[in-house]
Amino acid sequence: MAAAIAVFAFYFLLAFLHAPRAGGGWSWDFANALGLAAYCGLLVLMFGVRGANARKLHEIIGYAALALIFAHGFWLILSEPVLTNYFRLSAPLYMWSGVIALLAVIYLVVFSRRADRKLVHKDYESFRRWHLYISYLALAAGGYHILASGLYFSTRLEVGAAIAGVAALIVFRKKIRADLSRPPNLAAFAGVTLLSAIVFLLVRNVV
Repeated sequence: MAAAIAVFAFYFLLAFLHAPRAGGGWSWDFANALGLAAYCGLLVLMFGVRGANARKLHEIIGYAALALIFAHGFWLILSEPVLTNYFRLSAPLYMWSGVIALLAVIYLVVFSRRADRKLVHKDYESFRRWHLYISYLALAAGGYHILASGLYFSTRLEVGAAIAGVAALIVFRKKIRADLSRPPNLAAFAGVTLLSAIVFLLVRNVV
């Protein structure tokens, strides 16, 4: 669980390096906090799991991350209806990158179920290989969506540190998996997500 907390802490604290009190309002910042939490959830899922119970938890957290992505998008639109203009082909590349990340996560969640994975994968090894590749696509597209928007990661230091963090996690993910005594449970994941969002809101809009 400590590794999962470290991921959330690193990226949420990183968002405060430049102009920590520059918020867009409670609703706007809450929506973006959900999006950042979703991305942190995807990073947590890169740790990998062992055992039937851990694999089930991995699947549940995948659903939780997908729900956070949907909540992020819907809440933004509720906050700023004008954002529906971004559904046009002329939308900025970073917005389409967010859509690609969403589709990648939907694929990962839907076709991870044993009954459904056989529809697109001939065997388990093929599933594992493509699951990993598309996970990388989700991280790359989601990361570009967050960084290119320039909302909270706007300096070279923040962008560089954010990219380095993802790269380090990918390179050392097997070692992190081996060092985990047990995967984070769902209640703990929900708690870290909620706490991160609350702190994010308070710093941006109250402190």
